Amino acid sequence: MIVKELDPLAPGSGPRVQAGRRAEEQMAFYLRRAFADDPKIVVLNGLRVERKGEIAQVDHLVLSTHGLILIESKSVTTQIRVNAQEEWTRQVGQNWQGMPSPLLQVERQANLIRSLLNDHVDLFFRKVLAFQFTFTSVPFDGLVAISDTGVIDRPKGFAVRQVLKADQVVPRIQEIHADYRRGSSLFSLSLKDAGAEFSDKTVQRLTEFLLQRHSPQPLPPSSSSPPVRKPQNRSESNFGKPRSRAPGTSAHPQGAPSPQPPKVPVQSQPDAKKACRTCGSGDLTIVYGKYGYYFKCGACGGNTPIKVTCANGDRARITKQGREFYVVCPDRSEPQLFYVNPESTSPGSV
Repeated sequence: MIVKELDPLAPGSGPRVQAGRRAEEQMAFYLRRAFADDPKIVVLNGLRVERKGEIAQVDHLVLSTHGLILIESKSVTTQIRVNAQEEWTRQVGQNWQGMPSPLLQVERQANLIRSLLNDHVDLFFRKVLAFQFTFTSVPFDGLVAISDTGVIDRPKGFAVRQVLKADQVVPRIQEIHADYRRGSSLFSLSLKDAGAEFSDKTVQRLTEFLLQRHSPQPLPPSSSSPPVRKPQNRSESNFGKPRSRAPGTSAHPQGAPSPQPPKVPVQSQPDAKKACRTCGSGDLTIVYGKYGYYFKCGACGGNTPIKVTCANGDRARITKQGREFYVVCPDRSEPQLFYVNPESTSPGSV
């Protein structure tokens, strides 16, 4: 299941940043198509976490009972080369420019997240006879996704299972999980090939923790009011954003009727009637659980399922942006604000 979409780009992002975003959107599309309806696979796109002043910007993180897989998306419309010393260069026009190794980059990201989880290991593992399990031995696999239109020129055999075209990443993820399942079976003779074997509850706790620790990239200061941040639509890479214009002017030719605001076909509980099904309290916080998002009551502790459907009867998808939750219908409609969590939330809320 997809529990986090990519954050919106900052206004005025340059061509290079926009190209990188297109590569991330391409990989997010493949992950969504493969795992959107898989309750055993959790996908977080655009995860940004901080630890002791260091930041890990993970393009895509895949979490399952077997461990974590980090994916670094690289926009390549021409060609990249890796020499025998594992140094990376990319073609820019007629020239070649050096570039950091994305393999080392995803390795650093994995190390930071592993350290962050070990800082809070007691949230996930209990001590057994005074022995504390940690994430030190948990698999953190790193993959590099090259744009489908790019060309990879590398030494024979170099990272053929780690550096892949974007459309090859999902089969590789499935292969990794299959290997871990075999390694964890009763007939396996090698424990080093076994995965983490998290419980479903541990996966849920990890998901909640990482969502809580996500810190979106700050938007650059602007003289005007900051734009409303909205999650990405399931089918579109960018939303139509209203353009500012001088007071008293119109965005349409004189005499032409102004279009009505688009109607988002969403049917859900009205804001005024969102209440706990147990006690009727409106002291609610949206949290993430095994079966997706639901309301947690601050008055009685009860749980209330969230039922949001589109006008055509399809079930709407809920996406999160900070404390704001939006509903998205699969008919290319713009997301609609559904609920805003209170500023102070209880542990386990997202």
